[in-house]
Amino acid sequence: MSVDDSTQVLLTTFSVEARELCRTITRELMTLERGSAPPEALVESFDNLARALHTLKGGAGTLELEDLAAIAHRMEDALAPLQDAGRMPPERADAFLQGLDVFGRRLRAHQEGRTTGLPDLAATLVLFDDPASLAEAPPVAPEPGPVQPARAEAEDAGWWMRPAQLHALVRDVERFQELRLRLEQRLGELDRVIHAMRHPGRAPRGMSPLLMLEDVRDALAEDREEAGELAGSVERNVQDLSTAELHTLLEPLQRGVRDLCRRTGKEAQLSLLGGELSVDQRVLSMLSGVLAHLVRNAVDHGLERPEERQRRGKHRVGALLLRAERVGNLVVLEMSDDGSGLDTEALRRAALAMGLLPAERLAAMTAAEVHQLIFRKGLSTREQVTETSGRGVGLDAVRSQVLALEGQLEVHSLPGQGTRFVITLPEGLGTSPVLGVRVGEHTLGLPLSSVDCVCTAPASEVRGDVSPCLVLREERMPLVDLAERLGLPPGPPVEELRLVLIHARGRRLALRVDSVLDERHLAVRPLPPALRHLPAWQGAAALPGGEFLPVLRSDWLATEGPVPGARRGRRALVVDDSLTARALHRTMLEAGGFQVYTAATGAQALALAARLPLDVVVVDVAMAEMDGRALTSQLRARPSTSAVPIILVSASDSDSERDAGLASGADAFLGKRECRAGRLLAVVEDLLVRPRLRASAPGSPSSLEAPASASLPPVWSR
Repeated sequence: MSVDDSTQVLLTTFSVEARELCRTITRELMTLERGSAPPEALVESFDNLARALHTLKGGAGTLELEDLAAIAHRMEDALAPLQDAGRMPPERADAFLQGLDVFGRRLRAHQEGRTTGLPDLAATLVLFDDPASLAEAPPVAPEPGPVQPARAEAEDAGWWMRPAQLHALVRDVERFQELRLRLEQRLGELDRVIHAMRHPGRAPRGMSPLLMLEDVRDALAEDREEAGELAGSVERNVQDLSTAELHTLLEPLQRGVRDLCRRTGKEAQLSLLGGELSVDQRVLSMLSGVLAHLVRNAVDHGLERPEERQRRGKHRVGALLLRAERVGNLVVLEMSDDGSGLDTEALRRAALAMGLLPAERLAAMTAAEVHQLIFRKGLSTREQVTETSGRGVGLDAVRSQVLALEGQLEVHSLPGQGTRFVITLPEGLGTSPVLGVRVGEHTLGLPLSSVDCVCTAPASEVRGDVSPCLVLREERMPLVDLAERLGLPPGPPVEELRLVLIHARGRRLALRVDSVLDERHLAVRPLPPALRHLPAWQGAAALPGGEFLPVLRSDWLATEGPVPGARRGRRALVVDDSLTARALHRTMLEAGGFQVYTAATGAQALALAARLPLDVVVVDVAMAEMDGRALTSQLRARPSTSAVPIILVSASDSDSERDAGLASGADAFLGKRECRAGRLLAVVEDLLVRPRLRASAPGSPSSLEAPASASLPPVWSR
């Protein structure tokens, strides 16, 4: 290693230590500034602060970083009289925090080898030369504006800061190599078994091919167990290397709250629940900017001034809460405040002034619908622009950042009680334990983290009809019929119920299913963007056979009512000779609230259509006996299905294939790649709400004409 390389390693090591010391200094400064701790705790905070500053000065001096050592030295000198007085005035805390900011920016410049664009050192040092200047130091301004992702912790720490996990990974790789060699040996043994079966007379004495095969099977079973253990070990070590706990974001957020309160004259306290939750560092890096903006928004827009809060019977110090939890493979973050809540009428006026929506539409919207307008770009209820608000820039950027992480952002607000932002993100690393269940013909997944146990109970233990409950082992709990909850046809009456007991939303409930399958560790991935807004599903996993397993959200199961749209009894028919394609289309449509029927042939589809009222039909083009175009023509010729929307699906999306499909009477044409990307449900919904331009039968006049001025794009696309 060269001298320059060695110096860079030492500088990186110091930057990691300095970051932790600056966190300690910030934490103790804010504790001392509040002054609400017992006297002995305040003495301890002063001591911790003095030690951290001394260590910071010593580390900078060792590396001959004279500017950094000078800042730490002046801060250490300025602390002594304050320590003797036993108090930390807010204006002096401002100066110390400003000094820390300059220290951090200059340290970053040293790491990057920059000598330009640095904060003025003399202007920083003078803050600590004259006690009067400490009282005049301006409060540190927060940084408003668009959401900017922060640097991940690992960027500075470096891979070498976690050697234990790396060494474990190296050992696992060595074991995988050994396992690969054993599997090659097993293949050789299988070849010998095949040879013995083809030439019975040449088998080893006393060993029949069956016995030889059983030996190979036993050996493979052992190898399978070791492979599973190794995969789990690799997954754990990779997660340890690439994740960080959420509490690392708390202190920067608390600093932001403190600085903004100093500028606005408000008072607030930020708390964190679930800070031990580990999150992918790349996600954590992007979340830091998102959460910082939500915190600024809560202080600036949500919280009232102390005197106003007291008039309303609230504590003068506003409460901000960041709560984090993992639900299955989802990470749920909730940022809430106890402020005044969103001003619904002010949002209506601002949206009308911007021309976002017509006045009639705005007047008809519920308060919850109006609240969603805060994510529109440029919308602001502030009449005057300040340093931190009024520009209409922010929450739209926050939402874009969350969407970039394949997540969702919701807002809930009550007048006078506060506002709550909920971020739901998929866990990007590893697998999640999932319990498979069957309801009718459908296989679904439940996050095992929400499952307490699986059991049976006599149907006679059910109490009530409107809100049924189950009495089980002297415990009374709500009973949720999963088929009914999903809007599926109910199963036949049974004397004994098959139940999965789950906990969700702080309560326990019994989930009725038809059967319980095995538990598996699966990589659950987010739904396509077109389906991501559906509240029932946290994602889907691919099973070994290629089938898709939709995974439910346990917290949704604890809410009231079926899937939106299910009560309307919308029925869809999926026709495809591929089992996998039928399962994929059925899953997507059921997620949208449809009751889905499936057929493998055109003849079966015609028979179903003759006895069922249908809202939409999805047909594969390439089928044996009767292809999709022929089936479409026959459906159009029948009075009962002449006006039912039909979507043709094909592996080929050529112009000629599409034109032929539309000429047969189909309303839309989709490639299978588009269906896999989640476009199917969006097209179905579009067909059901748009004016019908198609003729009721090929070649006849349109039964429902759109206005001549209507300009509607075609539903199908390539």
